[in-house]
Amino acid sequence: MPTDTSHTGSSENNDTMILSRIKQLLHDNPAIDDSKMEVAVNDGTVILKGKADTEHEKENAQLICASVEGVMKVENHLVIEAGIAHALTKIVSRIVADDKPDKKQ
Repeated sequence: MPTDTSHTGSSENNDTMILSRIKQLLHDNPAIDDSKMEVAVNDGTVILKGKADTEHEKENAQLICASVEGVMKVENHLVIEAGIAHALTKIVSRIVADDKPDKKQ
């Protein structure tokens, strides 16, 4: 007897799209260091793990996740690890990257 897996496949596909969108939004946000964060999505529930430099960064990451269509719940397990040197390095690298001329010109 065939088993209906359409719901499971659809759910996994939706989770994949949510995960992709969240990762892009976190990466594109200059106030967030996504290199120390792990993101997982299971049936519309986002699980954030890893480290954040500040409480503000932790809260921003959660708000970004919650804003993505299809997200039902966000479990924020980020731990605050004050890394001012790393935070400054990240900011400088983003500024330098933004100042580079566009290759297409």
